[in-house]
Amino acid sequence: MFSMILALDKNDLLANTNKQNGLAWHYPDDLTYFKKMTLNKICIMGHNTYKYLKKPLANRINIIISNDINLHIKNAYVVNNVNNLITKLKNLDQEIMVIGGKQIFDLLFPYINRIYLTRINKTYEGDIYYHLNLDNFKLINKREGEDNDLEFLIYER
Repeated sequence: MFSMILALDKNDLLANTNKQNGLAWHYPDDLTYFKKMTLNKICIMGHNTYKYLKKPLANRINIIISNDINLHIKNAYVVNNVNNLITKLKNLDQEIMVIGGKQIFDLLFPYINRIYLTRINKTYEGDIYYHLNLDNFKLINKREGEDNDLEFLIYER
């Protein structure tokens, strides 16, 4: 099963590429949630997202999608053919986490069955927005974060 995990502010801001880590905000509760939801799972990300992380995520299988056929990253798999990747992973009996960025979310959205959305009830400055289409999804879980600005929402198709 393919799932995606992301955080969006009130205006659907996803990221700020001018910040060192690409995040427009800093909420320890959200970082803890991300770690908890992705730990010991396959995590798929784009090359730009990987550059912001600077190293593969610990205790996860890291798959980086890139057009660069010469790219090699220690402790990660680099994939150039998304169709082959989907074919290999779609029948696995485990949750596969798509962690970003925007292009990877768009590319894999047709295969997504579950969405872990951190909704940030404030606005921030940034340059990458993502409109999340929840038309075919149903909210199955909602909880407030420790910080009143956060809501953790889980949707399923």
